[in-house]
Amino acid sequence: MTGIDPAMFELFREEVKAHADTLAAGLVAVEANPTDPARLESLMRAAHSIKGAARIINIDTAVRLAHVMEDALVAAQDGRIRLTSADIDTLLKGSDVLAGLAALAPGTVSAWEATNAAAVAALEPQFVAMARGGPVSEEPPPPTRPLSSRRASQPSRSRSAPSTRCSICFVRNFADTFGPSRSRSTRWQPIRPRPNRCWTR
Repeated sequence: MTGIDPAMFELFREEVKAHADTLAAGLVAVEANPTDPARLESLMRAAHSIKGAARIINIDTAVRLAHVMEDALVAAQDGRIRLTSADIDTLLKGSDVLAGLAALAPGTVSAWEATNAAAVAALEPQFVAMARGGPVSEEPPPPTRPLSSRRASQPSRSRSAPSTRCSICFVRNFADTFGPSRSRSTRWQPIRPRPNRCWTR
């Protein structure tokens, strides 16, 4: 992978780490109360933010995984499903895959996608079934349609252009950190998750 500013890639890694940590800790906590709206909101936002950040860096495998995880968490948040212990275990598997993004360098993205392609292909249909309230099977999945065609066939949700908002948030975070008002000698500080700038209902 070329053409990505090293400073922006470092910001991407910090964003992913913060949100992946939120996913891991939140999923363990939500198992005790799978209908906790505040906890589910935090988990959904974390998956959404990782999806938007990965889209900016053009890591399609991560975008696809975070997208279906977000859909499952939205279904839980809306009360259409109730997360079971098995669902939590599956979400933790997805969280572990996404957490690996925090260790990437621009030159290792392709290797990460190749290494995790099979795991993501296996997890995708499980999260789709989870969001629909159907049984989650761990059998090898059938071929899936491209993400763009799945989006076209899905009914629109109440919120508008979440990925665009998240992408704007990521760019704003980058601008806040590395904008012209900052001195070149200013030490870079990690950006913590800022849900209110990344999500509106």
